[in-house]
Amino acid sequence: MRKKLTDANLWKTSLFILCVTIIIIFTIETDWFMKLILNEDKKTYSMFWKVGLQNIAFFLMGLASINLFWELSMKRDFADEILEKVSLSTDIKDSGIIKIDKKFKGISPDDWNDLLNENIKFLKLFFSSSSLWLRDYRKTLEKLNSKGKQIEVYMPDFKNKELLKALALKDNETEKTIKNKIEKTYKFFLSLKKINSNLKITLVNKIPIMTFYMNEEKIIIATYSLISKDEDVPTFLAKKDGFIYEFAENEIKYLKPSQSP
Repeated sequence: MRKKLTDANLWKTSLFILCVTIIIIFTIETDWFMKLILNEDKKTYSMFWKVGLQNIAFFLMGLASINLFWELSMKRDFADEILEKVSLSTDIKDSGIIKIDKKFKGISPDDWNDLLNENIKFLKLFFSSSSLWLRDYRKTLEKLNSKGKQIEVYMPDFKNKELLKALALKDNETEKTIKNKIEKTYKFFLSLKKINSNLKITLVNKIPIMTFYMNEEKIIIATYSLISKDEDVPTFLAKKDGFIYEFAENEIKYLKPSQSP
């Protein structure tokens, strides 16, 4: 209500100033005004008052016009832009996003080390084979495993032929190559399980359309490309209490095991 009253007062003030300046401009040009400022002693017409009042009138007219233009056009555009940015800011906050990169490799080693730090309570992983990532963080995983951390690994069932066929088609590789990659990763975690009863491997009959790595505080999540396995994909680092982390938690609940060693 207060905003509406303020807008109405601005309109009234601008229109009033505009009307007053128009009256002043027309008055300056009248014979009555010229006689009013006529110097009776020297019978000369003083231009000082006329020019001065004209400048003031034109200034006020410009000010009123700018204010009216702002109210009619610019104010609405500016308000829309602010609202759009505020809405975007709210969406980002609700998502829990900390960082976005256009490629998976854009997530820095520091971010990975923070996600895999030795003080975490648990670690949940979901991927096809993640052979390249595993090559870089194999020792880190072994260290976490030696501390008895709760680790959950979700990956496609490499014994499911239909699943392998679909994965091979997606990655443009042979079924044998896909199977070997998944099985190699599976055997690595199986070897870790022998010394850590808190490690759980779940093979699922689902084609991963994304990959994620999460602890109790943060998650790194990326999509898989349908174009090429080597294609850069958007990757997100997000914190808990955001809908991205919540989404991953719900996905895990949906992953029913075909086999859990």
